[in-house]
Amino acid sequence: MSLNEKELLKIEVVCLASTAELFAGMINEENRGPNFEWSKFPNLAKRLGSRSVMISQLWPENKKDEIREYAEKFCEQIANNYIIAAGLGK
Repeated sequence: MSLNEKELLKIEVVCLASTAELFAGMINEENRGPNFEWSKFPNLAKRLGSRSVMISQLWPENKKDEIREYAEKFCEQIANNYIIAAGLGK
């Protein structure tokens, strides 16, 4: 991994904020549509969180793919942890 510690921390902060905000919104039943399933939440968090990371600052062009991949994995992991902690998983 060629990302340095400062870059990793910047990515993780955005992922944490994005995933926490999404979870807080989705925990309210009024914010969920009829087709919402908690099993799909990690993928939703992964997509939205990684996009938030990518627009949070100007990243070096040669690191964008690695940053996106790390953000996706980290956001998905956080989302899964939230689901388990809230007792919403299977």
